[in-house]
Amino acid sequence: MPILHPSTIPASATLIAALLAPAAFAQQAVITFDDGVEGWSSPPMSMVVMEGGNPGAHLVTMTNNFGLDYRNSSHPDFIGDYSTAVRVVFGLDLKVDQPSGGSGTLDVRPVIVMFRNAALEDAGGVPVTVWYRLTTMDSVMPWARHEVAFDPRSVALPEGWKGTGANDPGTSEPILPAGVTFADVLEGVTEVRLTTYEPGWFYIPADFNIGLDNIAIDRQGDAIFNEGFDPP
Repeated sequence: MPILHPSTIPASATLIAALLAPAAFAQQAVITFDDGVEGWSSPPMSMVVMEGGNPGAHLVTMTNNFGLDYRNSSHPDFIGDYSTAVRVVFGLDLKVDQPSGGSGTLDVRPVIVMFRNAALEDAGGVPVTVWYRLTTMDSVMPWARHEVAFDPRSVALPEGWKGTGANDPGTSEPILPAGVTFADVLEGVTEVRLTTYEPGWFYIPADFNIGLDNIAIDRQGDAIFNEGFDPP
């Protein structure tokens, strides 16, 4: 079969190939907040501050609330089919300052990353997600990196991961619906959520004063965001 030089390929063929190609996403993406929130919604009393981050701009939340929720359902690098990757690394930089309002004391709260697949949800609309606790806010914390690496093709929940969408009939704890696997959820991520609400728990209002920076996804599976970090 003759090999065509690119200059001999009709423009129409190039256009057809482009249209048939899967939607592109960056293998690695980092939200530094230097260009705004880039699709991340945040709790009330949150704002981008252009200095004091790790480095540069960062997102600050100072509020009294039951908990904190940050969500992204529009940024193409954070949603879609994760199964094309062998390994994914998700990470963020977090700083916790002493609250200045209300009681002025820190409540112990988790920081959880959650991946949702709305296509797997029934008419009841209970979110079908898989989630992992990145860290726990239990004291004033300087800027630090928190990451998790995982195989998005894994059928079983990897160590440390849990699911939502149904309840265990014996314990009533949230679990994945029957027949839904970890890989099923990661094949069609419709929303990424950072939250202090652990599924199955109830919370009272607390004072928060935190900073977020460098929210990152790496679908090549390289822990480029933290030298020395050696995920599985």
